Amino acid sequence: MDRERAQKEEKEKEEKMKREKRKKKEEESEENKVKGRKREEKEEKEKKRKEKREKTEKRKKEEDSRQNAGLNKDDSVAFCWTLLEAGTGDRAVDVTEKRTSFKTKLFS
Repeated sequence: MDRERAQKEEKEKEEKMKREKRKKKEEESEENKVKGRKREEKEEKEKKRKEKREKTEKRKKEEDSRQNAGLNKDDSVAFCWTLLEAGTGDRAVDVTEKRTSFKTKLFS
């Protein structure tokens, strides 16, 4: 009788330990999933920031190069129109950039 009760108690202890281990593994697994999601979200945010930063830097470089050439966006368009109105659309391509060539093609 005592032997059976002792075996039964031992078996219950083992089952309880197995359940606890399983529960602990599930909790750790869930924590790892959450950490993984957070890491992915953080990486995605960082990627978006980097893309935005690169886009801004590219735009600033274009503006600087235009200003270094002595023309800003509005000046190049106005100058192009002036040349086209004067009938010198050919030279507009040489003086200004891509927008000008489009307008030259448009009015040629």
